[in-house]
Amino acid sequence: IYDLFKGTHGLPDVLLAVEGLAVVPSSLELSGLEMELAGVPGREFILRESLSRADGFTYIFIDCPPSLGILTLNALTAAREIYIPLQTEFLALKGMSKLIETIDTVKKRLNRDLEITGSIGTRYDARRKRNKGIVETIGERFGAKLFKTIIRENISLAEAPGYGQTIFSYAPKSYGAEDYLALAGEIIARKRPAPVPKAGRRRSS
Repeated sequence: IYDLFKGTHGLPDVLLAVEGLAVVPSSLELSGLEMELAGVPGREFILRESLSRADGFTYIFIDCPPSLGILTLNALTAAREIYIPLQTEFLALKGMSKLIETIDTVKKRLNRDLEITGSIGTRYDARRKRNKGIVETIGERFGAKLFKTIIRENISLAEAPGYGQTIFSYAPKSYGAEDYLALAGEIIARKRPAPVPKAGRRRSS
């Protein structure tokens, strides 16, 4: 993704095939990109211009760093929808208001199509009472946009990247694999249009 931002390679050159997915990986070089792009005109639109030439994809997910710098700004400018993963901890809620403020600003100035599609509770432990309370607070803020699937705390999720594997390869029977598979199904279900009733058939109430 660093090469994509710098313009030294195009999107087809940086795609890697991984288990049925096409992935544009990151690298340590990305940590210095903020300073390198400081004086570049239109730097907020670099990612959007690159992805505008991406064909043949059903979904494109952009994983953002936990900061509101130029990388995240590029993602917000390029995206149509936002999924907000929130750890079920109090401090995660503290940063949410600032994020939403930034999203509103980007929507007004750079990307009118941007919308918050949903929020996802992560690192959930049912044994912790405060986790349950945070989930309720997130639900009050996002309403129906809070996904029913909650990602439970699971050691396999932390271990899998160290082995260069997805959770489905590393521990397919783990809570982590189970929860993310359910989340993927919920995302697909939300995107699937409702069936159109056939003429002459009454809809059940």
